[in-house]
Amino acid sequence: MGVQSGPNLKKISGQHFLLQSPLINMITSDILLIEDVSSDAKLISIALNSTFHDLNLRISRNGESGINELYKKRPDLLFLDLNIPKKSGIEVIKDVRSSIVLRTLPIIVITNSTYQYDVDSAYGAGCNAYIRKPVGFDKLIELMKIIHEFWFNLVTIP
Repeated sequence: MGVQSGPNLKKISGQHFLLQSPLINMITSDILLIEDVSSDAKLISIALNSTFHDLNLRISRNGESGINELYKKRPDLLFLDLNIPKKSGIEVIKDVRSSIVLRTLPIIVITNSTYQYDVDSAYGAGCNAYIRKPVGFDKLIELMKIIHEFWFNLVTIP
């Protein structure tokens, strides 16, 4: 069985080839953030923009407008606060999971709530991760790097 050359293979010597994969990080990441607290939305936005190389970030301030945004264009990832007006985060998760179009969308709850009831409710409704908002911008940046690595480099998003 021979190795075929191609745009992603570079012969470096004899029978040794170097696989040159395209930069995954250069693909546009489409993220929707549903967050009603302006200062939190701004900090998360800055952290995401500093971590994701090519980002299309949309921000909704309440659950109803967030659901509308989801149907306009399905994002790659949804960041969601639980305590949002018009439709709670739990209601948004339930709506997403009951939709044929959206049900496989990865949902990351990012909230200040430390109540076990909220954790249980979010996972019970179908979120993929429940994260407490970190204290300090450096920790937020580190969190976004971890999220980026996991969701855009390690796993395949539906």
